[in-house]
Amino acid sequence: MKSKLLLLVFFFILLSVTSCKKQDPLPIEEDPFPATGEYPKLLTQDNFIIGNTFFSPDGKHIAFYSIKYTFDPYVSWSPHELWTMRSNGFDLRRVILEKSIYDLTIPTMICWNSDSKSMMVHIKDKHWDYKSEIWQVTVTGERTKLYAPDFRLEKLSYSPDKSKLAYMIQGPNPPTGLPVYKLYVANTDFSDSIRIEKGLIWEYEWQGDSKSLIYSFYDRPNLNYDLWKSSSDGTSKSRFSQTPVNEEHITVSTDGKHMAYYVSNSVYVSPTAQFAPQKIMDNARNPAWVPGRNYLLVINEQTDGKGNYWTESWIIDMQGNIIRKFPKGVRGISFYSDGHHFIYNSEDSIWLDYLP
Repeated sequence: MKSKLLLLVFFFILLSVTSCKKQDPLPIEEDPFPATGEYPKLLTQDNFIIGNTFFSPDGKHIAFYSIKYTFDPYVSWSPHELWTMRSNGFDLRRVILEKSIYDLTIPTMICWNSDSKSMMVHIKDKHWDYKSEIWQVTVTGERTKLYAPDFRLEKLSYSPDKSKLAYMIQGPNPPTGLPVYKLYVANTDFSDSIRIEKGLIWEYEWQGDSKSLIYSFYDRPNLNYDLWKSSSDGTSKSRFSQTPVNEEHITVSTDGKHMAYYVSNSVYVSPTAQFAPQKIMDNARNPAWVPGRNYLLVINEQTDGKGNYWTESWIIDMQGNIIRKFPKGVRGISFYSDGHHFIYNSEDSIWLDYLP
């Protein structure tokens, strides 16, 4: 009897050890931003050659571009790869690089879907500049072609409430040599598209109510870009600014009450209810609003006075006060919707950081 009992105990121990070996890995932590730990946090250590980074709406996933496995120093072009991973650095996956699209490059344009499980990705043919396609790509790599316009599609974005899409189509250049763009609003499946504007459009942004857009439109008689507003159904349109300078690279606050743009390498802020611009910083450009906060991410130009120039990313408030400076080489900054957590690329590694 004693020998049988010992045999059963031995068998149970052996079964337990075997079962442990066959267990799946520990589940990934659901909270993407645990309260403990210090920032910045290194997420990738594989020396990727990284482009832009993109946070998913729920903050649990990150998408980014790389040419890690396709880089060739002897050619002028390498096909891009699209990768996803969890925001804690786990579950790294290359979701796009297959022979079926090997001759296509992927511009830096991603729109995460509201479920945070898939995204719309713009794919452009490297041989034909006017060809482009929109694919839906899941975080695990499943792909579905959604839309293939006759000409190049640019600047795809969801409305703030995710009920509509806006995008621009670049048509063939007329004899003047200036490209012609058409700004559209459509349903999220690209159906029932409405043309909002046609001409030389620099940039557009949704306003916070998801019912209107503001865009930078070229005034041919005066040879400059002015700001215009339009309802999302195209029934109402009005000029917002009329100045002798170019208002470019628009960004709108999360609440829709303010906008920022740059003119001749200076950043301005204005209410969206009426055009009342205030210059807040010189030697700065490409403002981007930090979600949910009265902060702007800008590119600042630097020089050492000896003919050497470089750019740095700065976070400033609406009065132009500097909140944070990032070292030279930090790029691809993407904020989570809480306006505090963000990711960036530095020395071809991705980092997670926190802004108080």
